[in-house]
Amino acid sequence: MPVILTSALLLNIQLFAAMFQKLGFPILGQVVNGRAINGFAYIMTPPNSLSLLITDPLRVLIYALIFIGSCILFAILWVELSGIGPKQVSKQLHGMGMQIPGHRSSRAHFEKILKRYIPAITVLGGAFVGLLAFGADLTSALGGGTGVLLTVGILYKLYEEIAQEQLMDMHPMLRKFLGDE
Repeated sequence: MPVILTSALLLNIQLFAAMFQKLGFPILGQVVNGRAINGFAYIMTPPNSLSLLITDPLRVLIYALIFIGSCILFAILWVELSGIGPKQVSKQLHGMGMQIPGHRSSRAHFEKILKRYIPAITVLGGAFVGLLAFGADLTSALGGGTGVLLTVGILYKLYEEIAQEQLMDMHPMLRKFLGDE
């Protein structure tokens, strides 16, 4: 999700650049035939060739830093808004009666432990997903970085569903247990 939100944000910069140019105020840069040719909108256009690393390395570096940084920020935002932050997860675990061997079973203690891991994993996850999408954009992968991540996500979900169906076919008792009959 962070990559999709970041890509939408950066695409809106080009949209606003074209809109401002039509109004006679090209403050974000000039757009010709739907592509930015200079200004901030040009810097925020995804690089689509490895040769740009040699011809325009500063633009590639600025785009990479902004893209990956935005992915990290959107990952943090997504974790907090979707209810998978330390506070919400500790509440769920405590409500299910889970315990960590050798530790007290309190919400505050769960939250303290989860605060050590969830934020770090969120930042690393956002950075790696952003780096992967940036690399796909840079190498001109079919569909771009966002398209590659969406394709992988959809295929993985399909694989999980097929595996679950096969598991239920192989073990009829599991089907009864899960309530699919």
